Amino acid sequence: MNSRLLDLVKKRSTTRIFDSREVNSEDLLYCIRVAIQAPSGANRQPWRFLIIDDPLLRKELREKCEEQEKIFHENVNA
Repeated sequence: MNSRLLDLVKKRSTTRIFDSREVNSEDLLYCIRVAIQAPSGANRQPWRFLIIDDPLLRKELREKCEEQEKIFHENVNA
């Protein structure tokens, strides 16, 4: 493996702290156009994207996702 690629992969991280500033809609749409190019199993690209700008709905969605993630990890570790 290319050492530059390995260095980049080692720096990859995830975050649970997000900036509250609004994202420019042009930038957001560009990110989605780039994301749909990512390969998937059987090259089917089953991507679905939702742009949710309602803060209360985002909060509810995040809580539901975190609840499901917790259930998933509890079952994996069993």
